[in-house]
Amino acid sequence: MNNYVILNPQWLADIMSSLITTKHGLIKKGILNHSDLLQIWKDEKKYPKQIHSLLIQLMEKFEILIPITHLSSESEIYCGKSIVPALLSKDDEPNIIKNWNGEQKIEIFRIYEFKFLPTQVFPRILGCLLPIFGVGNCKYWRDGIVIVEKKSRALVQFYSSNQIMIQICGKELLNIFRKIFNCLQIVLKEWRGKSLEYHISIICPECLELNRKDKMESSCFTFEECMDAFSKTKGDGNGICEFQCQKINSGNVIPLKLVVPELASSRINQIT
Repeated sequence: MNNYVILNPQWLADIMSSLITTKHGLIKKGILNHSDLLQIWKDEKKYPKQIHSLLIQLMEKFEILIPITHLSSESEIYCGKSIVPALLSKDDEPNIIKNWNGEQKIEIFRIYEFKFLPTQVFPRILGCLLPIFGVGNCKYWRDGIVIVEKKSRALVQFYSSNQIMIQICGKELLNIFRKIFNCLQIVLKEWRGKSLEYHISIICPECLELNRKDKMESSCFTFEECMDAFSKTKGDGNGICEFQCQKINSGNVIPLKLVVPELASSRINQIT
């Protein structure tokens, strides 16, 4: 016989309140260590220990929690970590993104523009990026994340109500790009069982370097234009193929390796 759980809306609200309340102070910077649940849910009558695993599953189902670590068995539930989206700070954003690139030249700049972008998408992206790069190598807030890996840096940001912006700089930027690209593919293509619709706009590094006033408002080219240019060239994927910027008064010629590294590099592997 199947076991069924009847959800009482007030009970679910109480579970959420037990995490969101500031009384316990155990959730730091929006990240919950599951080991702290033993303290948060210490009331055995209200939160019996044998149903803690079920409570975590319910909170993940209703996106109160976004898992960072994916555990293989119920016995490991207190070893995991999760993001609590409601507790991610927005106050840290101005300080984090101020000179985030250390004045390095930004080589990759692209904007993903969506017909509709649910607010819970970005916490999902954080939940994918943090375990890959490590919490200690990232500074994050409710709508963005700055990643530092070796000699490269990246900013991934919920830029407006329907846009996600990516900027990357550094000497080994293709390595960091591959990981970010794979994470976005996973989240955007599997959002609640269907792919989110979007198109990609790209701003070339030379136009960014010139510090044009319109650099944030108008792109140099679209991803589709880059694909078309790439398909017509005979380059070997190592930066020989080039694409000319289409902005007025700009004659910048950019290696396709920097514009569309996911096409120009055969080393990008899709994560299933």
